Amino acid sequence: MAEKRKKTYHFHNEWEEEFFFTTVKETCVCLIWGATVATAKRHNVERHFTSCHKSYHANYPPGSALRAEKARELKAALGKQQSFFTRPAKKSEKATEASFRATHFLIKKKKAFSDGEVVKEAMMIIANTVLKDEKNGTDLISIYNLSGGSAFSATSPWTAAVQLLIFVRMVFEDFSTREELLTLLPLKTTTRGVDIYNAVKEFFVQKKVPLEKLVAVTTDGAPAMIGRHAGFIAHCKGDPDFPKLQSVLKDNASASETFDKVAGKYCEAINRIGQEFENRFCDLEQLEPCVSFISNPFMNVDTTILAEQLSATFTLDAGQVEIEIITLQNDLHLKAYQAAPNFWCLVDTEKYSGVCTAAMKKVSIMPKRKTSFNSEWIKEHEFITKSSRDSFHGFCTLCRCDVDVSNQGKAAIERHAGTDKHKSNKRAAGTSSMRTFFREVSSPLDDKITAAELCKVYHAVKHHQSYRSLDCGMKVDREIFSDSPTAKGMACSRTKAKAL
Repeated sequence: MAEKRKKTYHFHNEWEEEFFFTTVKETCVCLIWGATVATAKRHNVERHFTSCHKSYHANYPPGSALRAEKARELKAALGKQQSFFTRPAKKSEKATEASFRATHFLIKKKKAFSDGEVVKEAMMIIANTVLKDEKNGTDLISIYNLSGGSAFSATSPWTAAVQLLIFVRMVFEDFSTREELLTLLPLKTTTRGVDIYNAVKEFFVQKKVPLEKLVAVTTDGAPAMIGRHAGFIAHCKGDPDFPKLQSVLKDNASASETFDKVAGKYCEAINRIGQEFENRFCDLEQLEPCVSFISNPFMNVDTTILAEQLSATFTLDAGQVEIEIITLQNDLHLKAYQAAPNFWCLVDTEKYSGVCTAAMKKVSIMPKRKTSFNSEWIKEHEFITKSSRDSFHGFCTLCRCDVDVSNQGKAAIERHAGTDKHKSNKRAAGTSSMRTFFREVSSPLDDKITAAELCKVYHAVKHHQSYRSLDCGMKVDREIFSDSPTAKGMACSRTKAKAL
């Protein structure tokens, strides 16, 4: 019996826009989730799309330009994701290729591998000469002026000796960063934390690397690195030259648990706030089409739906409102005044009773703009000043009361000035009373005498002296400072001192 021939299925390009799928190495990949299907069959692709991405069929109609644009956008995002991993690989390939080419050159010239150090020094001399005037050229080839973070990793290659890889991340003056392999140190004996610490410290001392320029030192999380008492980090913490260390690889389980707890609290708070806003402002969404029509009554809308919304919001007859909307939009006389701020004042309230009622109710529920107190009003009305209550009130100095200017502004002040109470207080302020006529006016000398007496009493209290000491103290001051009018006028004995 002949064997059944295996059927081959191929990907069709039209599936990209129809089902948001593409092919990667003969595998069908979903552009939305990145999932794959077993076989490139139409019903497999269609079943995944209809079961997992129902909303895309409604949001992006089939055959529309919006759907094609979304497919191209998702495909471009997938391409960027793939290129993100290929670029570092290309750099690594170039470094490996350069290493092999240099090794091949040494073998070809029958030179020992130890001559590689000579070649390296020659390359450094050439690089210093060529890159001398280049931007960041000196920083790229020198480690003496490094400013960045170093990463240490203890790995075991195919050889017997354990190698310690040291990477450096440098930050330049233009805030650009670069990460390079600094050196590879062999650990010939053991790989304890103290061995790693001694090797790293010896390398930095030999190369004269200023440790104070190190911002941070990170490790790969190996036991010899992160040991609490005998690890590399523990020894570095005991050295004052090293900065504080951080381990790159931490306990993922504990970190994820902590993150889930913290994130859960924030998510609950955000969801609660969103629900509160939805419950509080849901009426605004219902009023939006009604407010839009009242602001622009000649807008192109579905009159049936708008009439139902107006009738449900303002308790009106839907049929009558629909007829009024159609009649209003066909009125050429009113259409000429559609930009007028008082448009609804020109509309006949008897002919358009329904829409006029809705307009008046809309104005009543919308927030009103308040007028703030203007300091220029003080120049015209001397009796008015700004109130300490708020910025929407003025204060009448004659009536000793607040005047509300939030609605009528300056007109409210003029209306207050016309009241009988204000006129009576104004007449009373114009006639000088006997008390004002015989009011005693203090002179500058009296003020100096009062200040001197207060100072004398304060000095006695501060130094714990009795009030009786002022009886003779004042007499002594008058005799000593006989030429001072202030001293002559001072008369503060025990009784007055107690009162002060």
